[in-house]
Formats: sequence, C-alpha cells, structure tokens
Amino acid sequence: MIALTSLEHTRSSSARKERGPRLADLADVVIDNCAPPGDATVELGPGPRVGAVSSFTGVLIAQVLGELVCRKLLERGADVPVFVSANLASGDAHNAALYERYRERVRPLEP
Repeated sequence: MIALTSLEHTRSSSARKERGPRLADLADVVIDNCAPPGDATVELGPGPRVGAVSSFTGVLIAQVLGELVCRKLLERGADVPVFVSANLASGDAHNAALYERYRERVRPLEP
C-alpha cells in the first residue's frame, strides 16, 4: 500500500483508536505531503485556520507521479493512453477514441 500522509501530523498525534495503527504504520511506501498538524495554515482571525495544505500537495504529488509513470512507460516503448484537454484542436476526437477503447473501464466524462 502507498500512503500519502502528513508525517509531522502523524508524529504529533496519537491514533484515533487506542493502540490502533496509523496509516503510515500500515503502508509499504509512505509519501509525506508536508502538511502541518491540523492541515490548515491560513489564519483569518480568531477561530480555526483554513487552507488545507494536503489538498494542494496531494494534487501536486499525484500529477508528478502520473508524469513519472508515463515517462517510464514511454522509455519501455509502451503505449501511454492519456486523455488530453478538450480545448486542443484534436482533443475531442482523441478523447472519444480513447473512451471507445476503454469504455468498459472508464465512466463517461459527460455530466
């Protein structure tokens, strides 16, 4: 299992269940999202903070991992079937062809 978690938060708190494992304890690979304890960082005055760091870093980490996987596949000569922006001139046609190829595994992209 690969876990994306805040190691700083993990180290500063106890498990929710007494003697229970934490996500980082169960994972084969742990990726630290570098979020502070409590996750949010922006103080707007008295009260809780807002602006979850884990949302931003989670998206960034997922994008970088996706790019690395695509790069490794290309280096091995594999096909890399990725959806592209519909704003590209050939985007709709490209994505429609991929959808047809994988329609049993990909849910429709339309609402």
